Amino acid sequence: MSATRGRAGALVTGLAFVILFGYALARPTTESLFLEVHGSDALPSVWIAVAVTSVVAAGLYGRATSHHPLGRVMQGATLASALTLALTLVMHHLGLANGAGALYVWKDVHIVILLEALWSFANLVFNAKTARWAYGLFCAAGSLGGMTGNLLVGSLAARVGSVGVLLFLLPLFALEIAMIGMLAREAGQPAPEARPRASLEDLWLLQRSPYLVWMVALIGLVQIAITLVDYVYNTAISSAYPDLDARTAVIGRVYAAIDATSLVLQLGTGLVLRALGLRATLLAIPALLGAVVAAFVIQPRFAFMAITKIASKAFDYSLFRAAKEMLYLPLSYAEKTRGKALVDILTYRVAKGGASLLLAGLLALGAAASTLPLVLGLIGLWLGVTVVVTRRHRAASEGVAERKERVEPSAGA
Repeated sequence: MSATRGRAGALVTGLAFVILFGYALARPTTESLFLEVHGSDALPSVWIAVAVTSVVAAGLYGRATSHHPLGRVMQGATLASALTLALTLVMHHLGLANGAGALYVWKDVHIVILLEALWSFANLVFNAKTARWAYGLFCAAGSLGGMTGNLLVGSLAARVGSVGVLLFLLPLFALEIAMIGMLAREAGQPAPEARPRASLEDLWLLQRSPYLVWMVALIGLVQIAITLVDYVYNTAISSAYPDLDARTAVIGRVYAAIDATSLVLQLGTGLVLRALGLRATLLAIPALLGAVVAAFVIQPRFAFMAITKIASKAFDYSLFRAAKEMLYLPLSYAEKTRGKALVDILTYRVAKGGASLLLAGLLALGAAASTLPLVLGLIGLWLGVTVVVTRRHRAASEGVAERKERVEPSAGA
């Protein structure tokens, strides 16, 4: 790796730490505040609001990346996130309608936009040869930032209150904007591809790429399953810890455990991928998660629910995330940026809307106890889709290798 690429790699890794540190302060606070004001029964409604907002945000993001460099788009998204946070805090302070809900929506939408832009930079900085170990270290830096924030959020909430914690995010946003500017200079960016209607073109890109359609199916199944686990977890923790600040501290500790587990898995990502290969790694994740969910179904206690939550998120943030990103490597630049944004930004959050509709139906039928058995069924589908996606990845990688072989002799002639 060249010196310039090395500096870009250090910056993208440092940004992962800072962004996830800030998110670790925001997530327990906004979740605890929402449960305090609205309760866990309102979660399906706010998840639908998250899904709708994500569609709008994804459209704006896609249009921006088609006309502006990625660094400028990411800086603009960070500034917009800071301004939105300030506005929602004012809403909550003035007692305006649904300030807690607005904070919850902001928390979910802003992080997925920033992380998808950061991953797009990572895919420009790292190549296929370095991705196996570099993605693990990149994810590990994010986990260290998240773990640090999650361990601090409880003591901060005790001193300044849960809402006061969110004020610490504003200077962090300024730091992120400065670091993004440096990263953009070091990483380099292809010129954006101008197009008249970004969101419609993105949908056409998805239609032209069956590979991306299967990625939508894979990520959608994963996120619906994890969202259903989240609902059961939030119901359990709101009953076990009714006090706002105490619940914030417990949520922070659970997320710290998630980050610690993710960190161990991320540091071993390169070894796991080298030993098992991409396909076996992606198949092992749902198999192991299914075993953990089945254990909770047999012994439904809060401690086991916390373990289930930790396992679902830790796999999602570590092995699955790094392995999933490798699935994009053999694709074109348009598929890796615009297509990836459509797949990840929309699917990650819109899946919550789908999960919310499932939950609403289960609650209406009085069948909430069927939530986790449904998760087991979704995990079975997850395994099947993984087989299809990894086959397509192998074919795409072989196609890239063949094109390189044809180009190299021509260049030498």
